[in-house]
Order: sequence, then structure tokens, then C-alpha cells
Amino acid sequence: MRNGFRSVCQPKCRSSADGAKIESYRVYSARGYAGDDCGNRYVLRLAGRNGRPAETRILTGRLHATEAAAASDFETATKLHEARISTKLHIPRPVALLAGELRLVLYDFDPWMNLCEFFTHHGRIKTLRRIAARVGLGLAKLHCSQVGFRGAEVDFVREELRTMVVRSENYLHTLACGPDLVNRFHVAAQRIESRAAFDRERTLSPIHGALGWDCIHYGVDGRFYLYRFETCRWSDLGLDLGGFAADLLCFTLASYNEEAYRISLDAFLEEYNSEAARPMDKGDLLPYIALALVERLRRAEASAKADAGQLLAALDAVLTVRPSVPERAAPH
Repeated sequence: MRNGFRSVCQPKCRSSADGAKIESYRVYSARGYAGDDCGNRYVLRLAGRNGRPAETRILTGRLHATEAAAASDFETATKLHEARISTKLHIPRPVALLAGELRLVLYDFDPWMNLCEFFTHHGRIKTLRRIAARVGLGLAKLHCSQVGFRGAEVDFVREELRTMVVRSENYLHTLACGPDLVNRFHVAAQRIESRAAFDRERTLSPIHGALGWDCIHYGVDGRFYLYRFETCRWSDLGLDLGGFAADLLCFTLASYNEEAYRISLDAFLEEYNSEAARPMDKGDLLPYIALALVERLRRAEASAKADAGQLLAALDAVLTVRPSVPERAAPH
């Protein structure tokens, strides 16, 4: 690893092609707050030049399952970083793909906590609303950008959405959740397909494509970062918004109540719609939230970190129209 790291740590993006000599480095396995799949930390000591002292730099390495995924992650992150689309939700600077390990992408940032951990340790409704609004504005900037992601035809996206809906319905039938929940999901999901059919010529947007709170990180520099870019593409922006709102619902139901969810969701959508080319209201967002929750349920089977009971409760809540009944006081 040492020879490969020294010889090929020449970035494929111009922003880090400084040619600085690596005097030494250490690799720290992800633990604690860093143990949330961000990746190992690489602490480099770079030789000083032109009379300046040596510099220490911390990189985060993300190891992908395939070289193709790593290449997509690196290429997309480079485009987004150079576009500087938002000051609210930053893009970490990708600095290298290593020739010795083409599945590894190195980023010039040091994440501390993902968004769920951040809210757990900063548990005020005021903070939840403020950061939800920040993310909403950041996503609007992404969706309005013209970053050169891989494209897709409208018909392809419609088929993609239909496949997701059918897969989710089939999965719900395998659970012991009763036909009522399945039927309510079916009714909600039909709205996604109807919206796509009605708005056949709508403009697709550049999206993250797999957005969740594990893709938003608070760095040691006090900034919030969007992370994991291999699924970025032109598609339906509701997938991103539904992913964020699904995790917001799960968190607030577990920590506060439905009123806290509504307050935070309103702040998220208000800021998003203030900049979005195509605003989204809560009624149109609902089926995307339900779809995201079922996708998380499917993944929960293989993840010890996921709480299937919590996800089912959130799915039931989002598919149920009822007045709010506070279950736990929400601190302000």
C-alpha cells in the first residue's frame, strides 16, 4: 500500500495537482462517530516547499464494491465540487483515485457525524428546523443546477418509478402488516405514476439518487456536506425529497412527535420551494416518502443498524390522515 499510495497519489482533478511530497502517512480505521461508513482516515505529512513548514492533511477514503462505482463517485463529485452549487450543503473535494486500488476514492474532508447523529446530540427543535431548511435550500440548488450527470429519457424514468413501486408493493405483501397498509400504499403510489403520466414532458432534474441522512455529514470544520455520489443522475427530484423526509419522519417519531415532524418538514419545503424551479407540496411529496420508507424496509433485513418496527410505524403514520396527538414534549 505504501508504494502505491506514494506513487499514484497524483489527483485526477486539477484542484490538488500540487505535487507535494508525502513524507509519511498513517491510516486510521473508522471508529466511533467515524464508524458510519464514511471511510478510513488517511493522515498525511506533506513536505514544506519554498521555505514553508510541513503540512498535515487529513483525507477520507471511500472504498467501493466496484471500480465502476468508484469512477462514477469520483467523476460526479468532481463536477459538483467545481460547480460550487451551494454554500449551505457543501461538496467535499475529491482528490484522487489510486492506481493501486481503483475502488478507493480519497476526499479532502474529515466528517465527524452524519445528520442523524448530529440531531441526536443537538436535540432542539429550533436546530432541527434550521438544518432541515438548510438542506432544503441545498437540494434546490442541486436540482436547479445543470451539472453534467448521466442522462435519462422521461420514459425511462417513468419505468424506473413504476419498477420501484411494484417492487415495494410486492415486498409489503411478504410482511405481516395486513392488507390495509398495503392498500394505502398502493393508493399513494398510484399518485407517483399518475403524476409522471400527466406531466409527461416535465423537465428531469439532476438528483443525488439515494439520499438519506447517512449521505449528509457534519465535518470537523463546522460545515455540512453531501456525500456518496455514484447514484447521481437526471431523474425525478421527488426521490431526493422523499428520502430526506422519510428519515426526518423516522427521527422525529422516535425522538419527539408528529408535530415536530410537520414543523421541520414545513421548514424544509419552504426553503426548497423558495429556490426550486419546480416546487413540491406536501401532498405530492407523500407518496415519495412512503416509497423511500419501503425501500429502507427492504434494506433493513440485511442491516443490524435499521429498525424495521420504526420504519413500519413511520410508513403507517405517513399513510394515515389524522390529527396530531403529542406523545413527547419537544424542546425548543
